[in-house]
Formats: sequence, structure tokens, C-alpha cells
Amino acid sequence: MPKLKLKNASQTLVRAAITPARGLSDGNTNMSEKISQDYCVISGAYGKDYKKGQDAIDAFMAGKDFEMHTPGMGGTFCSVRDFEKGTTVSIRYKSLRSVINHTIPVSK
Repeated sequence: MPKLKLKNASQTLVRAAITPARGLSDGNTNMSEKISQDYCVISGAYGKDYKKGQDAIDAFMAGKDFEMHTPGMGGTFCSVRDFEKGTTVSIRYKSLRSVINHTIPVSK
């Protein structure tokens, strides 16, 4: 990937959006590989807001769509199928004012 000359902070955001994320082979959103991040923050996709943390966890584990807010992955849609087992995600809910951590269980 060619290096970009950045003039201001807004161009820094553009570069972060086009840089391939760690854990993925390319910058596509097809998520052909599992996401393995040390820290991942997600919230309901398409404007969906959960009032209770347990409702957000239940929806995530049911395979509903969520949106990533992790630097370098912002705006990427994901679901539980895109993460490795044992990964801990922070789920934002209640108008993004609250957060609950959840570890994806490792199946036996």
C-alpha cells in the first residue's frame, strides 16, 4: 500500500479507514477470516439500541449484526461468527452510554 502524506487529522481518519485491520488478510469487510483482536468494542448495527446489557449479549450470541468501534476497524459490521472462540468483546448499549464485557464461550 502506498504511503499517504497526511496534512491534518481528518486525513489520519481516512488512512485508518483504508488500512487493513490486524487479524484480516485484506481491508475487505467480507470477514473470510476470524477476528482476533486484543480489544474490540461493538454496538448494535443499523441504529439498533439495547436497553439492557443482557439483551445486547443475547442478540450478539444469537448472531445479530453489530458494528465495530475499535480503531482501525470502525464502521465494520460483524457478528459472533466473525470472532474466535474465547475472544472478549465490549458491547455498548443504552445509547452507547454503558458497556458490558462478554467472552465468547469455547465450545466443548
